[in-house]
Amino acid sequence: MFHAFTNFNSDKAMVLNMGTSSQLAITNSMQSALTACSTFESLQLFPYFNNRALIMFASLNGGNVIEAFVNALYRFFSKISPTASFDVVFNHFIQSGVETNDYPEMGACLFGERHLPRTSLCIPSLNPETLNIGSLSRGLHHALLTNLFQNFPKDLLSDVLQLVAVGKIFEKNVLLKEELSRCSPIPLTFLTDVDASRGCAQFTVTCLK
Repeated sequence: MFHAFTNFNSDKAMVLNMGTSSQLAITNSMQSALTACSTFESLQLFPYFNNRALIMFASLNGGNVIEAFVNALYRFFSKISPTASFDVVFNHFIQSGVETNDYPEMGACLFGERHLPRTSLCIPSLNPETLNIGSLSRGLHHALLTNLFQNFPKDLLSDVLQLVAVGKIFEKNVLLKEELSRCSPIPLTFLTDVDASRGCAQFTVTCLK
């Protein structure tokens, strides 16, 4: 299942690793990495061999935000119906999002970010058309993903040919997978049959070869 990592050029790929939190990473020259990290305080730099570096945005927000949102709904519905279960609420939350294309503008940083600890989840543009579970669901997923790309310099993506999305969350959450397909600025490949943390480690190994 890990052979896919060795079948792409790691110098031309970006990896999105999502589990509880999220990481977006590429490799680039050390000079480009230093320039990017001096401009974007959201980025972290990890030196590697051959004068290259791993440039990463490590977000504190990922699957934990979706789980927290669903948990809030579950606690509400369990007051109304004692037979409500987390799985039922989760499945309805995801399916409702799949069934709508409208969503409000949202900020999904429920847990803040390292460089912006006071950032929070917000919904500044809610209106009657988007005041429903499906729109809130799609809006939350969209906001989680756009937060990742917005914290990465666009000029670093000019040589990137492929986005590799790693994590079982993409297998369990069809709305997240669908929304990433919409948001991705480059061709996208999913590796849903690998563990997120192990997959990210495997990608790092290919970067060192």
